[in-house]
Amino acid sequence: MHDLLWRYVNEGGTICVISHSMKHTIIRDYKNNDLPEPSIIYGWELPPEKRKPSIWPVESIIEKLRLNKEDVLLVDDLLPGIQMARDAHIDACGAGWAHDIKEIKEDIKNKCTYYVESVKELEDLLFEGE
Repeated sequence: MHDLLWRYVNEGGTICVISHSMKHTIIRDYKNNDLPEPSIIYGWELPPEKRKPSIWPVESIIEKLRLNKEDVLLVDDLLPGIQMARDAHIDACGAGWAHDIKEIKEDIKNKCTYYVESVKELEDLLFEGE
């Protein structure tokens, strides 16, 4: 992921994080792993009605960054994030390398716009046509 995230940012992409972790933990983990700092982070410190799987974080990011929904891709390995993307009407990519449980993988796969089994497949999806 390290090289992919740096490539993505260096080629003009924007990383935002919507997580069940606290914002300070996310910032620490990105710094400790020499990852590009996300532009926007929404974590568990938000009130419950604004946390994943609420669509509020997605809508807020789209508004703040002045994006079109078709320019947004949410990548997640769990159903709350995938459901959030579906409810917000944006594309979702299931990160299939995170689970070995067949039922979880199939459920996520069936609810996503895209599904990738490896970081390499995610890179190919993000940079297809280059």
